Amino acid sequence: SSTPIPYDAVRETQVQFAPFDVDYGQFTGCAINVVTKSGTNDYQFGGFFEYSDNGMRANNVSSKGRSSLVAPIEPEKRWGVYLGGPVIKDRLFLFGAYEHQEAGQSQDFGPDGAGFPNPQIGITETQFNEIRQVLNDVYGIDTGDIVTSRPFSNDRYFVRADLQITDDHRFETTFQRLEEGTTLPDDLFSGNNPQAVGRNTFRISGTESNYYSGRLFSQWSDNFSTELRYSRSEIQDLQDPIGGGEAQSANPIPRIIVGIDNPTGPDGTVLAGPGNSRSGNDLKT
Repeated sequence: SSTPIPYDAVRETQVQFAPFDVDYGQFTGCAINVVTKSGTNDYQFGGFFEYSDNGMRANNVSSKGRSSLVAPIEPEKRWGVYLGGPVIKDRLFLFGAYEHQEAGQSQDFGPDGAGFPNPQIGITETQFNEIRQVLNDVYGIDTGDIVTSRPFSNDRYFVRADLQITDDHRFETTFQRLEEGTTLPDDLFSGNNPQAVGRNTFRISGTESNYYSGRLFSQWSDNFSTELRYSRSEIQDLQDPIGGGEAQSANPIPRIIVGIDNPTGPDGTVLAGPGNSRSGNDLKT
């Protein structure tokens, strides 16, 4: 969901549509080539901060004569800093940047009476809280609060070093790290057979990724030059329930389903524990 490097680390970009150069491969369509900044003999530093909140959004939306509340969201904050300069003038240079973002998406579905734009008819806020209390008191399992806003956050790190070995040989190395997570609903359904879940059944979807690269540029003569490259990526996929309890964890939590029998219908369901697809996930690349 995030750009892989801080914005202030980008010096220039190049967009190529269906490139045929042999340097590119293993994809079709468009290539975006990003050139990153490097340190120079002059020290450079800076930063920025951005903020917005619900004050920039409407309180309700009208459609076909029906007015609905707009679900609240987390304030959006984005800030970053960068620093570059020489370690050894004319020889060794460093540049680093960091960027953080936190925001939120609205959760539009939830128990009836809890102020959602699209209430789950068949599950009231009171029924949800009663079931949550019993699960907590009797079984020691907490559903978590009713979710009205789904947070999103990311952190991006970038470091680059440039070494001018001689006039004809230059070495460049970079390190990037991306940490991001989006809160997503799991086993939550609306319609004729609604299913309600608390925050602990919601999951974090994202990644923790590290990228390493090194390049050696050499000019051997006026007619002959070489470029050697090395790169490595380590990616940990995230899709963990907020409340934990997957099957492979030290303290697994059972998946509990509680039905609600409404005499006038429709019937509803409240779930606790990890979602149906959270039984045992681990993906590393």
